Order: sequence, then C-alpha cells, then structure tokens
Amino acid sequence: MENTVELLKEGVKQNLTLAMPSLVKSEKQFANLLSTPTEESRFFALFKDLNVTYPANEFDMQPEDYATLLMEEARGLIEEEIMPKFKELQV
Repeated sequence: MENTVELLKEGVKQNLTLAMPSLVKSEKQFANLLSTPTEESRFFALFKDLNVTYPANEFDMQPEDYATLLMEEARGLIEEEIMPKFKELQV
C-alpha cells in the first residue's frame, strides 16, 4: 500500500494523474468497502462459509472450532490491518 501511495504522489508531482471519472468510481468503491460490516465485506467472503466439514488439522480441534478460529483470525486481520490501509488510500 505504501508503494501505491508513493507512486500516486510522484504522479501528482509530475502532473500525471488519473482521469476524473476513474477517481469518482474509485471513491464510491472505497466508500462501499469501508462502510460495510466486516462479516458482510468482500474481504471476508472467502471465510464466510467455512463449515463443520473443514478438514482435520494439526491443532487436534473439532472441525467447527477450527473453522471458527480461522474466521476470527480473518476478521481481526481485516479490521486491524486491511481496513486501515484502505482508509489511508482513501484520504
């Protein structure tokens, strides 16, 4: 993300920027991503449907407990790492 921000800043310095329609569309997409609750977000979609048939694992847990653990970890990463970076880009 930092590289993207730096490249955008360099583009502004060189008077090379994105076309306005592209920026307006991106602004709406960012607003939608950032206003959606974590469990309903596109980031969480891959983890949303983990179920009790999750394969055996090295933690010797019941499959549903392991799926819950993975979902909790994903939720934490999305809220603590991914969303803040996207908020930085939005500004």
